[in-house]
Amino acid sequence: MVKSNDEQELELVALEGFTDNDCCKIGSRECIVGKIVAIQLEPTRFEYSHCARQLVLVEGGADASGERGRVFYGIWRRIEAMGVLRHDRIPCWAFEMLAKIRR
Repeated sequence: MVKSNDEQELELVALEGFTDNDCCKIGSRECIVGKIVAIQLEPTRFEYSHCARQLVLVEGGADASGERGRVFYGIWRRIEAMGVLRHDRIPCWAFEMLAKIRR
């Protein structure tokens, strides 16, 4: 079976992780509540060295609404986020997890 370029590209993401090109930059005052954000990979920390651990659904935090503060979702700093993941770059498994969370 021949895979499309999109399928091949998404498989590569699974191996290498998401990059800046997969994201829309976050403005300093932009509200990111309810959005999927890609965190920079940290190869030195095993639990955050795989693309499945790179995605965060932002539900709140001091800086999630774009107001004062530096932290969203409890532990992540806005500076650690590469940006909001572009809709066309969200893998199927992430959509499935999002559907479960929102039920």
